[in-house]
Amino acid sequence: DFEPVFHEVAARRCAECHKPCENGVPTVPRTWYLRVERPEKNRFMLAPLAENAGGTEACGRAVFASTDDADYQALLAVFEPIRELLARQPRLDMYGEPVAGCATGGAGSACGTATCDGK
Repeated sequence: DFEPVFHEVAARRCAECHKPCENGVPTVPRTWYLRVERPEKNRFMLAPLAENAGGTEACGRAVFASTDDADYQALLAVFEPIRELLARQPRLDMYGEPVAGCATGGAGSACGTATCDGK
């Protein structure tokens, strides 16, 4: 699961600047959503990553010198099961997935849009 790994990495690597709250977890700024298809594009992954490694270094210094850092890789690894699941069973609301029955995804019209009607 994401949260235990995130909390463990944050406690060791981020607590120096992001002080822990009552539950002991550092207050690392995050949005309510996670980018699961490209987890490396989440702000909490970009901010501590060195600029020369593709990050923003928004933490004021490079917490992760490169994407090869063990903790960076541990965070990325948490996303692999969901990425594998999405590869096997794509969600229709995710970019690039054809609607079953559409002209682009099969015979007939399932959704009634101009694209599905073949127009």
